[in-house]
Amino acid sequence: MALQQVSGFLALPLETQRQTFTNLSYQDLLKTLTVSSQFFALASAQLYRELDFRLTNSDVHDESHSSMRTAEALQTIIASDYNYGQHIKSFRLTMVDDNSQTSAVMSRFLWDRAGFASKTLNTSLLLLIKKATMLESFS
Repeated sequence: MALQQVSGFLALPLETQRQTFTNLSYQDLLKTLTVSSQFFALASAQLYRELDFRLTNSDVHDESHSSMRTAEALQTIIASDYNYGQHIKSFRLTMVDDNSQTSAVMSRFLWDRAGFASKTLNTSLLLLIKKATMLESFS
């Protein structure tokens, strides 16, 4: 059985392919996910390299866009058959005050041992850390 000859972009050295993908926009990276398994791996490496989530008091109460985005990303990383965790180098979860009573509410959301939301988030973060074998920064 003859070896299949690779030509074009995939014939370039892997480091050149990776560097090329660093220049793509977020939207372009999303589009490349469906091109091939090689492009999926290259795009995923860029998309999941640095995860930066910001939650506000209104997110905690209203399940707004940013809290749903955070939950969906954590679910994808934890539950997917593909190992997205291998690409994560930096993870940051920031609580942003959007009113004067935010601190107590957010503190309960994150650290209340009896609260379902805090248990779910903390368990998800633990599972993420276990999968993120290249993690360099967590805050």
